[in-house]
Formats: sequence, structure tokens, C-alpha cells
Amino acid sequence: DDSTHLMNFIPYVLRTEAVADFFQKADWYGDSVREIAVRPDGRKENGFEYFGYHWQHQGKSLRLEFERLGRGLSLIETDDWLVSTSMQAQKLTFGRDYTIDYHLVNKTGKPLEISIRGRNDKNIAFSLDRIVVVEGELNIPAQFHVGEIAEEQNVWHTHPAVTAELTINGKKALFKVGIVPKFPALLRAIVPEGEYAAGSQGQFFLNLENGYNEPAEFRFSLPTDGFIDLEQRDHALTLSAGEKKAVPVSYFLHRPGLLQGKVEITAQPQSGEPVKYSQELTAAFAGRGSRFGGETNDYYFVANGRYMLILGKYFNTMEVRSLVKTIYSTYFMRPQLGLPYSVEFAKTKPVQVEWGDEDGVSFIRATYHSSSRPGIVIERLARLGADGLFSQQWSIINAGEEPAANLWFKTMINFDNVWPVLPLRGRIIEARDGRSYLGAFALRDLTENWIYSHTGNRGLCWAKDMTIKGDDWLWLETDLGTLAPGQQAEIKPIYLSMNTFGSWQEFRQFALQVNEKENITSTDSLEAVVNGGNPFVSGDYELAVYQHQEKNFSAQVTASSASGSFAPRRADAVGNRASLTLPELPPAGFDAVNIAVETTGVDYQRQVAVFSCGGQVEQKQQEQEGIKVLTVDNGPVSFSAAPAFGPGVFSLIFQGQEWFDASFPAPGPKSWWNPWLGGTGVEIQSLSGKSLLRQPRSIQFVCLPDNLGNQWQGLQIEVDVREHEKYQGLVLRQNVLTLPGLAGICIFLELAHKGLAINAVECASTVYLNPGKTSSGSWVQYLSPRGQKVGFKFGEDNETPDVHKLLFGNPGCPQQLMIFSGENISGYVNRDVILCGAWKLQSLIPGKSIVTLPQFYLFTDRDIPEAALEPLSKLRWVR
Repeated sequence: DDSTHLMNFIPYVLRTEAVADFFQKADWYGDSVREIAVRPDGRKENGFEYFGYHWQHQGKSLRLEFERLGRGLSLIETDDWLVSTSMQAQKLTFGRDYTIDYHLVNKTGKPLEISIRGRNDKNIAFSLDRIVVVEGELNIPAQFHVGEIAEEQNVWHTHPAVTAELTINGKKALFKVGIVPKFPALLRAIVPEGEYAAGSQGQFFLNLENGYNEPAEFRFSLPTDGFIDLEQRDHALTLSAGEKKAVPVSYFLHRPGLLQGKVEITAQPQSGEPVKYSQELTAAFAGRGSRFGGETNDYYFVANGRYMLILGKYFNTMEVRSLVKTIYSTYFMRPQLGLPYSVEFAKTKPVQVEWGDEDGVSFIRATYHSSSRPGIVIERLARLGADGLFSQQWSIINAGEEPAANLWFKTMINFDNVWPVLPLRGRIIEARDGRSYLGAFALRDLTENWIYSHTGNRGLCWAKDMTIKGDDWLWLETDLGTLAPGQQAEIKPIYLSMNTFGSWQEFRQFALQVNEKENITSTDSLEAVVNGGNPFVSGDYELAVYQHQEKNFSAQVTASSASGSFAPRRADAVGNRASLTLPELPPAGFDAVNIAVETTGVDYQRQVAVFSCGGQVEQKQQEQEGIKVLTVDNGPVSFSAAPAFGPGVFSLIFQGQEWFDASFPAPGPKSWWNPWLGGTGVEIQSLSGKSLLRQPRSIQFVCLPDNLGNQWQGLQIEVDVREHEKYQGLVLRQNVLTLPGLAGICIFLELAHKGLAINAVECASTVYLNPGKTSSGSWVQYLSPRGQKVGFKFGEDNETPDVHKLLFGNPGCPQQLMIFSGENISGYVNRDVILCGAWKLQSLIPGKSIVTLPQFYLFTDRDIPEAALEPLSKLRWVR
């Protein structure tokens, strides 16, 4: 209903002898008589659609009509005579005879001899052979027979036609009137979409449509298979003329599987003889652990676990999707050969299609023979794994006897992509507004071989030496040069993943073929940058907003303070950037900058947290409880560690209030820990606290720069594991750092290993807290996945899920401690302790160092939204 089909009848007309004399003098375009109007072409009659042409030249007239489905002549009218055809219906049930009328008119008194010789066409038998001399008007009815068809007629292909060669006073014209052949009853199985499992039961449906214009009875039996029990196999039902009915069939599944086979149908119309015919029935009950393939009237398919691969028979489009179809699809289009590119495979079936599975991976292999480039054979191989990983590759073979020169290959991909992630210009750009399409980005600037979409958790990647072009559509284009006879060119696989990987980072590893996970973050396609990306500021600082999409950035940017510390400031975008200057923060303060971006079509809101820095960091050594203690003091915050006590920081003081819970000056038992030190610590799987205390350790003052240029100062606690059977050769370094004037600290670990290689070791960086003068009333708060605040109180045994931000507090303390990390952290409380930590599996490889993502412990008087803390997740120490 929503398509346009272009047809060119000029060659047909110029080959028609009966009108050739007219065009020896007339001009096709110059003498055409046609009203230019904004309406559909053609006229409709009895379901047929006719397209007319009219010419006038030097007082002579010619009118032609073509019937759309047969794509042939149905009328010729000259000044001297008229020949036309008509039928009462276009949709005809096979197995019966029908009538076509030839209407002949002689407009002069001159002799008019016309012969009509029928031709068989596809499933139409037409044996008319008659010669008449027309005087005035004559109508000739003729019988033709519609034979059986194997499959439903495709609307885009030339239909079978009632074809006759007419000779008009010795000159020939080919008349063709297309019909739509119909089954006496079209039977199709419709299985509700979903995943099917052993033991499930329900109903699928047989859609049945009476193809007769009268009541008819239909009898048939369904095929059987061991995987399914059908409540009723044998069916007999009567349908009124043209009636459509969905017949429910109850079933019980022993396992997922494919019900497929020929169904023998007997149709008994109210009048006429019974007709016996067969139809292929396909009913797929796919599910996890199953693999099978088959064929329907419209497509070939394989199913593997939760996913399907469908190759359309008529357009050669390959769809890759889950069993339950979503509105986001991925289509791999037909092959094209050039130059110029041919559209031959838009309507040409493969000459051969195979399907099956190899080593648990399902495949479809299709072979095409080119008519535009004779001798060229295209082999298409598509694979689908149960994990949702799909691949497609092509082989181009010259099976002819001559070289194939200037040969190009092209195929297109429809990758419905909302909320994309793309590697552009050396950065990872993510459309976090969730509404942007691929066409909004300059794909020519891709710097890696992959694209990812959060919708459907899909990824697309290709070989590193291949080039993908496009906008909303993607295409692969390859110059194959010249293929000698017998030579073959290979197009490397393109991969599509559907819920195969847990994140775009994991998919990127697959695309780049690297095993080591990289701690890489993305950049918002509308990027708000404060202080050059550095959230730690001193003095006035700049806010810049960048548009990374390829479209006009006509915008006004307004910045305001969440705390009200400065009045709103505005700036207009220039090019793809807008910037303005914001005032300095109060000492030891913080703020969240609210950013409003107003464009002509969309308004955006962003928020970025900033933290005040400035002053000096003091490093002190002193004695407490007869033990040497190292202390770092940046003004608002001080923290201390003692080598003789243990490998960790035991004290964190903010504005005179102690926030750590520790056993200093000596280890002791607590809850189920013995020994327990508290404060900051490192936990290694199978390395007990007692064993850790036995290892040599040291603590020193350090100054470590980060990737943003900040100079962090603090304490480095090192443990050299020498006396342990499993971890001998492991060196642990815990860095507890701060910046001048910052109301908080940062903690990260370094692990260096010289011993045996060990996989999947659970390592943790932990902190024990006491956010108040007493633990009573203390709490830890986090946000649930739906954004709901949940708080656990001291005294009951509770553990938070893995999150990126936690908030600790106590009713007696005006300040709160916010803990944030780019990797997962969790909190735990019981009646003895309040604990925060990051637990992660690490592989200890000799000679390789591990640097964990930092955890930030920041004091605030109010909560800060997690999204505003994103700049913290980009901070790294590369050691």
C-alpha cells in the first residue's frame, strides 16, 4: 500500500509491429497527449489496473493500454480499429477454466482480418487459435485453464498472464493480461512468537482462506513429529465464499522442534469437481538448546537457541533477530555487482540454498548466478550461534571463460540504531540522550572497526582492513578489480552480536581482537566539560559544551549553581562549541553546575560536580601510643598510618571528627575477623589477615600525578609477600592520596607480581567507617536500579548491591561521606561494623602490574547525583 513501482513499456511498444508505422514519424515524447495531474496513474476495472498512453501526430491518433500485473498490452486503438481484452476477475482459483473476452472494432469499411493464437504461460494453458474478419464490432470469448501452483504469487514479480499473439492485417501484437492464481484454500501455520521449552503446552493456529467465490469444504491431516503431540490431526471444515478462519490447534511439547511436511488437501466447492493438492506446512517451536532450519512460502530460516536467521526468497534480504521480534531489527541486504551496480538480485531467487549446523553453529548458504555479469557466481554464507553471534561473508567466483574486469561488490546493512556508541576521531562517543540515530554522526570519522547500539544490546563489527560507509544505512563496497576465469575473491566476515556481550566495552574487545580488558569510558555526544575535564578546581574555571553530532549546533547554554553560589550565566554556541567562565568555589567546598542547552528542536539538561582545591599539604611524623605515625594534612582533612600497627590507614579526620573505625594501636578481634585492624585495608583471597601481618611492609610519603595533571600527595603502604606458598612474589601497594584543600581522599591499589601465574584471584580494597561519635544511628544509603533511595542502619546485617556511589552518615554529624568509583563498590553493615569496599577478580601475571580504578571519599553536606560525578570516573594513574 505504501510503495511505488516504476515500469518502462517503451521497448515493448517499439517491438510491436501493429503500431510500428505510427512511430516511424511520431515522437514518443513530443507527440504524447497526457494530462499532468497529481493523482495515481492508470484506471481500475474488475480488480485490474491499466496504464494508458496516447499520441497524436499530423491528425493521426494512437492509444495503448498496458495491464499492470501481466506487464503487457491489453488495448490498441488507432483511427481505423480497436482491439481490447477484458475479464471479470483477476484473482482466480487454480484447477478451473475461466473466460477472457477479446473485443474487436472495425471503424472503417475496409477489410480487417485478425488472428488470435493463445500461448501457455507459467501455469496458464490457453489453446485458442482463431482467425476472423471483422465488420463493425465482434466479441470473442475464449476459455483458458489455471493450473496448480506450488507457492503463493509474489506481488513484486511478473504474474502469470493470459497471453495471445494477435495478427492485425498481417502485423503482430502480443497481448498479456496478468492474473493472481489462488489456492483453493491457502493454509498457513502461525505459531505465537516466544521461546518454547519442554513440557509447555498451548495453541498454535492454522490460517485458512477459501479461494472460491462459493462455499467449499476442505479436508486435510497435519504432519506428525516425535517432539510434539497434537490434540487433533484430522480436520474438515466448510467455509463460505472467500471466508478466512483461524483454526486453533492444541499441542504438548516434549522439546522444542520444527513441525514441517506436506499437507494433502481435498477441496470440494459447492459446484464443480473436487480438487486435490498439497501445501508445505511449517510450524517452528524454537527455544533454548534447539537448532533447526527450514523453508516457508516466503523465506528460508534457521533457529539456534533464542535467535533466528531469515533469508527472504524474493528480495534476498537477511534478517537477524531474537525469537520474540522487537521494533529494532538488523537486515543484511542483497548482493550487488557493478559498476554500475545491478539490482538483479532484488527479485531473483538464489539458485541453491542450504541450511544446517556445524559444531553447534547454524548456517544458511545461498548461491546466486549473475545475469548482469555472466559467469559470476556469488556464494553467501551466514552463521548464527546460540549466543546471538551472527556472521556473514561472501565469495565471488568467476565461473566463466572470460576475465571479469572492473568488478565491484556492494552490500547494504540496515542497522536500526538508536542510542549508539561509536569510536569517532579517537574517542568513544555515546548518544546518552537515547534518541540519536547513526545518521547524526560522521561515519567517515570512525577510527575503529565497530558500532554498538544499546537498543537490543547489539554490536556490528568488521575486519580492520575493511571500510564501512553510510549514514542511516551502512554499506560495504569493495573493488575486486579483474577476476580471471576460475579465480575467487573473498569478502571477510561482518559480525553482529545480539545480547552476546555484557557491555559495549566487552564487544569492543571482541571487535579489536584483544583479550585484556581496558578501563575505557565514553563521551556524551553532547559533552559538557568543566575545567578541561578536571573536576578539581582552584580559582575561576571554564565550562565548555561540545556537539559531537554532525548537525548544526545552534544553541544557547545557561550555567547555574545547584548551591546558588553564583548567578546564572549564558553563552551562545559558535560552531560546535559554547563556552563561558564560572567563579571560584569556597575553600573545601563543592558544587554541582547545572547546564541547560537550548537548541531549536531539543532542550538538554546536564550536571557536573566540581570540588575546590588550593593551599598546601603537610606531611608529619610523630609518635602516638609509643608508635611512629605518618600523617598527611591538607587543611580540611588529615589521615594517618603506622607501619608498626599494620598495612593501612587507621585514621581519617574531617573538621575534627574521626570517620574511620580501627583497632589502633594494636590489632584485635571484631565480629568474625581476627585479627582485625579496620581503617583502610587490602584483602586477597586465601591470604589471611594473620599471614598478611607477617609479610614485610613499609609506608612512605608519595606524590603521584594523575592523567589530568593533578599532583596527589599522601601515603603509600607496601606489602611484599615473601612467606606464602601461593602468593610469593606478590607486591601490594595501597595509595591513599589527597589534593591541597580537598575535602576528601582517593584510594587505589597497585599489584605487581613475580611469582606463579594465578587466574581469578579475588582482591578487595576495604574501608571500615564510623561516621559519628558513636556507631548508633549510622547508616549507608544507595540508589536502587529504579532510582529509589534505600538506607541500611547500623545494627542489622545488610549488604548493598554493587553500585558506583554510596552515602554514609550519622544523625549526630552534619556532614556526609560520599564514596564514588568507576568500578563496582558495595557497603555492608551489621551490629559491629560499617564497611565499604571494591571486590574484583584479578589475574596475577608475572611481570605485569595492575592498577585499580580509584575510589573517592568526599565529604559533603548534601547528596550529589551520580551522573554529575562522571568526570571522576575518567581519572587514572598509569604506573
